[in-house]
Amino acid sequence: MYIRRTPIKSRQRGEPYYTYRLVESIREGGRVRQRTLLNLGLHFEVPREQWGALVQRIEHLVGGQQDLMPAYLDTRWEEAAQRYAAQLVRTRASVDESGADYQTSMSTVWSYCAHAAWPSSMSPWRHCARSA
Repeated sequence: MYIRRTPIKSRQRGEPYYTYRLVESIREGGRVRQRTLLNLGLHFEVPREQWGALVQRIEHLVGGQQDLMPAYLDTRWEEAAQRYAAQLVRTRASVDESGADYQTSMSTVWSYCAHAAWPSSMSPWRHCARSA
């Protein structure tokens, strides 16, 4: 999973601007393809240096995993990571509702909710966090 900055040209004025997307690479039929998971929008303000940590945090939240070696993510972007992870979980759950993978997606939703509700002061991983 990674963040892609995509240049787009305005149809009305012809001026270029950028939009940001959360993308994953998947292998289909021997070829690698990229699939957009979330459109992060035009006003994505996270600095490029924080993109890797943001993506890692989103992956851990969606997967319901604790950070073994937490990436340094500025506290300003932690809320954004949780919001994007929740959007991604909701998107996956709505896609999976009609398929056989519904139970798996619901367990991911519950796992995310339990992890997000866990107070950071009680986290078993709090001693691993880097100090700013």
